[in-house]
This record gives sequence, structure tokens and C-alpha cells, in this order.
Amino acid sequence: MKKFFYFLLALPLVFAACENTEEPKPEVKDPVLNVTETTLDFVAEGAEGTIHYSVENAVEGTEVEATCAAEWVTNLTVAENITFVVEANEGEARETSIVVAYGDLQKSVAVKQAAKGEEPKPEYAMDVKLAAAQRYASSEFGLSD
Repeated sequence: MKKFFYFLLALPLVFAACENTEEPKPEVKDPVLNVTETTLDFVAEGAEGTIHYSVENAVEGTEVEATCAAEWVTNLTVAENITFVVEANEGEARETSIVVAYGDLQKSVAVKQAAKGEEPKPEYAMDVKLAAAQRYASSEFGLSD
């Protein structure tokens, strides 16, 4: 009877020893690269440009990189934002792309520059003209927003 009693006392120890003592590993999410701009338009005289980006679920030791094959895009610098200089254009309209990379992730931003003596044609030109017309009408007829 004593042996049976000792057996019953030892039984909880056996179950306690079999419990999983590993802590669950935190869920690791894949990084996500977000780039605000898809196309940037520049005048022929050249200018400085900025690309806004963010990285979600960043991986330690991995940095954002930016590259461009065109010689007329210079001073490509990656910091809080990506900055660069578009040199003056003395010829025809031209276009290239800046590739923003984070590890295996890549986003491409088109860079377009107008020909000498030509204004760039941004995709939002119609919205700008409409807004200007509305401002003119408001001031001309005493209307307010």
C-alpha cells in the first residue's frame, strides 16, 4: 500500500516534467517597402528631387538603397528621404528610373525631364488648371470657400 501511495505522489511530478516549457516564438512579419511617388516630372533647367519612403517590419542590418543608371541624375543620397539632383537638359525630353531597394524588395520611380524650352506635363495638370479657375471665379465674383 505504501508503494501505491508513493506512486500517486510521484504522478503529478511526471506530468509536470512533460509540460512544454518553451516560450512561443513571436510572429515574424515580412518587411514591406512603401514609396510615395511613382513618377516625378522636372523642368529642363534641372532641380532637386525627393522620394519619400517607409519600411514596415524592418530587419536589423538591412538598409534602403537607391540606384539610377542615368548620368544626369546625380547626388543620389539615402537618409530619412531619398534626395537627388536632376541636371539641366540641353536636348530632347528624357526619362529614367530610380530603383529603391530594401533587401529583395524593389520599387521603381520614373523620373521625367522636359526638353529645353518645354514645360513638363505633370499628370495632375488638369487639376491645377481647374483649381486656378475656381480661385479666379471666387475672387472675381466675391465668392469665398
